[in-house]
Amino acid sequence: MVSILALAIVLTAPHATAQIEIVDSITVNFSTFQGSGFTPTPAAGQLNSDDWAITGFSTGDLAFGGTATSGDYARGASAGGESLGGIYAFDVGGSSNNALGVQASSTDFTPGTITLRIRNVSGATLDQIHVAYEVHEYNDGDGSTSVTFSHSDDDLAYTAVPSLDTTTTGATGVAGWSGAAPKSTTISSANVPDLGFFYLRWSSDDVVVAGGRDEIALDNIEITVTTLGTPVPLLGSRATTLLILALIATGVLAWAPFATFRYPSAPE
Repeated sequence: MVSILALAIVLTAPHATAQIEIVDSITVNFSTFQGSGFTPTPAAGQLNSDDWAITGFSTGDLAFGGTATSGDYARGASAGGESLGGIYAFDVGGSSNNALGVQASSTDFTPGTITLRIRNVSGATLDQIHVAYEVHEYNDGDGSTSVTFSHSDDDLAYTAVPSLDTTTTGATGVAGWSGAAPKSTTISSANVPDLGFFYLRWSSDDVVVAGGRDEIALDNIEITVTTLGTPVPLLGSRATTLLILALIATGVLAWAPFATFRYPSAPE
């Protein structure tokens, strides 16, 4: 089992329209998100709906590839202290450190889900997926809210990871964002084929309903993968390539993982 090395991709471009793809590792943050909604052709301040699906808001669900650029899905940028339900770009760090945030209400996101879709373009089947992220809370309500994590390889059956469960503070505290709560897990035997998708989901609901709901936000989603097998370059004919594979498998040749290669698609 060899991890294919590649440069990390930080997805912060304001006009990025490409679907989120992974070779080795990516970091998804929201520094350019302004709470302006979701569309498959995002403008500045928006997120790409090819990557995100959301359920639980009174104005209806957002499917992958859908468009939602007003109302619950576009509450704008905020430092926190909101009461109107919806999606916000919350500044959780005090210096334009925006995160993907939610203010829940009696009709919004109770319960609700946020799902991130990622495409494997490593050239091989994914074996393990390591996921790390931050959960932020703004404790301005006496109620408490849960944030849980699950994953899927088909967007139908999801596997929960209870060790990552988070519940916001119940009693109202000093207004402001709490320090980030770091979470991480490794998904073993992922078995995601090249050009296939995998899905990461954050779910939320009321735990205690009393005197308002806290704001929550996700940030700095880091994903690192390892693959089954190691693609090698085509050197001469396919017979030569197969010979190199056999020599590596028997230990006659050593594989030096300093570059990323893809299996050739062109005929001989």
